[in-house]
Amino acid sequence: MPPTIKHCLFLLICFSFFRFHPTETFSAPVYEVVSQLGAPQYDGRETHYRHISSGASVLYIENADTERAFTIGFKTRTRDDTGVNHIIEHSLLSGSTHYESKPFTWLLNHSGATFLNAMTFHDFTVYTLASRDETEYRKLITAYMNDIFYPAAILDEGIFRREGWRLGEDGYNGTVYNEMKGVYSTDDAFLRRAAYGALFPDGEYCFDSGGLPEVIPSLTYEKFKMAYDLNYRPENALIVLYGKQDINSVLALLDKDYLSQIPRRMDNKDHLPISGCKVESSPPARWVYASYPAKDGISSMAISYAACDRSDPASAARMEILADLLDDRNAAVFGDIIKRGLAARVHTEYNSMMEQCVLSIVLKGIDTSKAKEIKAMADTCLQRAADAGFDEKRVAAVLHQYTYNLAAVKNEAHRGIDAGIEAMSAFVYGQAVDESAYRKAIKTFDQAFIKEAVENCLLNNPRTSAAVLSPEQPPAGQAASTRPAQKVIAYTEPREMPFPIPDDQKDTAPLLKLKARQADQIRAVAPPTPPAYRTDSRSGVKLIHTNLNTHGVSSIHLYMGASALPQSLIGYAQILAHILADEGVLPLDASIGEIQGYMSADKTMGYSEFTPRLHLTLRGLDSDIPSMVKTYAALLDPGASPDKRIVRGYLTRVKLAMDSGFENQMPLFGCLARLSDAGLYEYEINGLMYYQFVTGLLSDFDHVWPDISNNLAAVKKTLLDDNDAVFSFTGSEDAYKMFRKHSGVLAALFPESNKEASCPAGAPAAYNIPAPAVSVFPAALSQTYAVIQGGDLKKAGSSYNGAFLVTASLLNYDYLWPLVRDEGGAYGVNVSVLHDGPVLLRSYRDPHKEKTFGVYKGIPAFLRQPPDEEGFAGVRAHVLAEWDEQFQPHRLWDYGAETELGIINMDVLNRVRFEIIYSQPGDLKYDAEIWDKILKQGVTAVGGKAE
Repeated sequence: MPPTIKHCLFLLICFSFFRFHPTETFSAPVYEVVSQLGAPQYDGRETHYRHISSGASVLYIENADTERAFTIGFKTRTRDDTGVNHIIEHSLLSGSTHYESKPFTWLLNHSGATFLNAMTFHDFTVYTLASRDETEYRKLITAYMNDIFYPAAILDEGIFRREGWRLGEDGYNGTVYNEMKGVYSTDDAFLRRAAYGALFPDGEYCFDSGGLPEVIPSLTYEKFKMAYDLNYRPENALIVLYGKQDINSVLALLDKDYLSQIPRRMDNKDHLPISGCKVESSPPARWVYASYPAKDGISSMAISYAACDRSDPASAARMEILADLLDDRNAAVFGDIIKRGLAARVHTEYNSMMEQCVLSIVLKGIDTSKAKEIKAMADTCLQRAADAGFDEKRVAAVLHQYTYNLAAVKNEAHRGIDAGIEAMSAFVYGQAVDESAYRKAIKTFDQAFIKEAVENCLLNNPRTSAAVLSPEQPPAGQAASTRPAQKVIAYTEPREMPFPIPDDQKDTAPLLKLKARQADQIRAVAPPTPPAYRTDSRSGVKLIHTNLNTHGVSSIHLYMGASALPQSLIGYAQILAHILADEGVLPLDASIGEIQGYMSADKTMGYSEFTPRLHLTLRGLDSDIPSMVKTYAALLDPGASPDKRIVRGYLTRVKLAMDSGFENQMPLFGCLARLSDAGLYEYEINGLMYYQFVTGLLSDFDHVWPDISNNLAAVKKTLLDDNDAVFSFTGSEDAYKMFRKHSGVLAALFPESNKEASCPAGAPAAYNIPAPAVSVFPAALSQTYAVIQGGDLKKAGSSYNGAFLVTASLLNYDYLWPLVRDEGGAYGVNVSVLHDGPVLLRSYRDPHKEKTFGVYKGIPAFLRQPPDEEGFAGVRAHVLAEWDEQFQPHRLWDYGAETELGIINMDVLNRVRFEIIYSQPGDLKYDAEIWDKILKQGVTAVGGKAE
C-alpha cells in the first residue's frame, strides 16, 4: 500500500530560463535551469532542471543528508482494473537488455543500499533508492535507469507471466495476482472499492490501480507492452535527486547514457493532465449496495465526499485537518450514532493523492437495513457540529498536532525517499501540499471555515456517495471461472527495442555488476557512534537523558516494570497501556504531538530472559514540555477512573484490526509462543489469547464493565505501588533542563519506598501461559496463506551471531525469493532472526503452502552447494550496511534507557558487527547443519484458508 503523503514539494516555474552545462565535456547546452528556491522543510535548497532534448524534469534537493536518494517517477493513469501499471512496476526491475544486468532481488541483497523499492499509486508510479555510499549510489542509479528504460520484460513474456498472472495446473498464479487476492481478503478493500466506484462512476478513480483478481487475467502481454510504451518516456518523467552528492556527475550520468539517447516523442499527449475525477453535479447522493464473500463478517458503510480540488494546496491541507477534527476518537462528533447502537465504530479517512481530495466517514458494525437512517443521523451530527461550533481547546489541540508534525517529520527515516514521492505528487497534480500550505492552513483554520466547509463541502456537496457493504456467502458449488492456459514463456530471440541502443554502448563492459567491497575494505569502515547519554534522578526517581538533535522535538519515555502483575491482569494491562495512549483521555488543553502505549516482553540482548513492561511515550515540541509533564501526571493519576466509552472504543478498534490481520498475525505469535518464554508472553498480549480475551469482553461489555473498570484500576495501582519507574528523555541539553525542572510532579506519583530502585527483572515463575493448541488459523476472507516455520538457535546448538545473519540474508533473496515468490507467486518471503534465539521463515499472500514448506525443507541442501565467493562478499556488505543503519540518530531516540535496562548491549552489538565483517563462504556449510536442526524442530503455523 502506498504511504500517506502529507508534505509535498511545490515546483515553482520561474519566468526566465538559462542554460546549464553539467560538465565541461559537453559542447552544447544539456539542461536548462527552470527554478531555484529554498527548501526549508529539507534544510536545504532545490534546483529544478529540464533536460533539453528529452524533456525530462529533474529536481535536485541539496542538503547535508548523507543518505542520498534517487527517485524516478512516471505519470501512469489507471484506466481499468487489470493492474497493468502495478504489474509493470513489478516487472521492470527484473533485469535489462542494455548491459549485463542484475535483477532487483540481486540488488536488494548484494549492495549497500539503505532503501530499494518501487510503488504504484493511482496516477503515478515511482522507483526509489537510497545509499550512504556515493559511488554505489551512482551504480544503483545506473541499474534502475537500465531496468526502466531498457527492460528485459519487454522482450521476455516469462517475466510478465511470473510477476502478473499465469494459469497452471493448480489455477491462477502470479505475484501481483496473489498480492491483490491478499488485499481483497479484508472487507476494507471491498468497501473502498464500492465507495470510490459510487463517487466516480464515470471516471478513472472507480478502478483499482493494483488490479482486481478477477480482472487481472484479462490483461494480455501486448497490452502490457503498449502501456509501458505509452508511459515510460522521459518527457513523462520526474527525476528527484536528494542529499549531499556530486550533482554534476549524476546529471552527466543521466544525460550521457539515458536521456540524450531517447528522443522526445511529441505525439504522446496521453501523459498530460489526468482526468480521473469525472463526477456528475446532480444533487442527490449516489447510493450503492455491495457484498463481500464471507460466511461471517460485519457490515459497514462509507459516506464519501469529493471535498476539494487537489490543485488548491491550502484547501487540501485544511480539509485534512477537518477530517482529523471530525474523527470520532478526537471530538465524538458522531457519538449519537454509537449511543443509539447504529454503528460499533465511526472514524474518518482522507485521501489527497487524487485530483479530488476525498473525505470519508466510515461506520463499522451497522445494520444495513438502517443505512438511510444512519446517513440521516450522520448529516444531523455534522449540522449540529457546524452550528454549535467545536470546543476551542479541541481545535487548538488538533492544530498544534499539525505544527508538531512539521517539526517531527525532520526526524523521520529515509527523508529523501519521502521527498521524491512528494515531489512526484506535485509533478502530477500541479501543486504540492507542502510545508507552506500546511502553515497557511493552520493559520486560516477557524470556526468560520469549519462551518462553511461542513455545509458546502460535505452536507450540500452534490459529489457525494454512500456505499453499504454486507457479508454474503458465495452460492454453494459455484465454480470458479476458467480461462485458456497461458504457458510461461521465456523469449530469447532478439526483438526490436522501443528505442535504439547506441552502437558505442553495445559492447561496453558491464556497468551494473556491483562489485562488493572486500573484507579489508569493509573493516576500514568505522562503526557509527551511538549518542551520548547520562543517568540522573529527581526526588529519587531515575531519569535518563539521551542527548540528540531532534529538531526541536522532545520525547519522554516511561518504563514501568510489570513483573508484579498476576497473570489474571496481564490482558487488562495491555488494555490500560493502549487507552492511556488514546487521544480521547487527554485534557483538551494538552499540547503534545503524539502518544503511544503498549505492553511488551523486553528481552535482554543476547539472553532468553525477558521483563514484562508497560511503555508510555509522549512526544511534542520543546515548548510543550510543561504540558507533556502535566499530561503524564493526569494519565497516571491513581484516582482517575477509566472512561467506559474510551475502553469500549479501544476494544472495538483492536478487534477489527486483529480481524483484518488475523491470517498473518496469529500464526506469527503462535510460532513465537512455541519457541521462547518471551514468545508465550507476547502470545498473551498480542496473539490469539488476547484476541479471545478482547472478543469475550465485547460480547457482554455492559454486564462485565464493573469488573473491567476494577481490574484496570488494579493494574494501575500495582504498577505505581509495587514497581519502580524509569523516565527517559530524548532531546537537547536545554530541553532536558526544562524537563528536569518540571519533573517533580512525576516523582510524586511513586511511593518513597520504591524510589532509587531498578526495574524488576524477569517474569515471575508463577506465570503459566499455555502454548497454542492449534497451528492452523483460518480467516474468513483470506484467499491466500501466511506460511510460517520456526526454530530455536539454542536448541540447534548455536546462538545469535553475525555470520548467521549473512546466511539468512543470502537465503532471503538467492533461494527463498526465486522459489517462493517468483515461481510460487507469493507476495513476499523472508527469514527473521531474533536476538533471543528464535528463527522464523515467513511467506505472505502465498497460494501454495505445501510447496512453500517444501522449499523451506530444501534450505540445508542449498547451503551445502559450492558458494559464489564474490556474491557472498556482496551479501556481507549488504548486511553490514543494514546493521550500521540501526545506529542512525532517528533509530536511537531512547538509546540511553534501552542500554541501562539491558535491551541494548553495545558489546554484543559490536561483537555481531565483527562477526558480519569476518564471515566467510565456508560458514554456509556449518550453518546448513544448524538449519537442518532448526527445521527438524517442526514448529509450523499457517494462516488463511480454512482447512
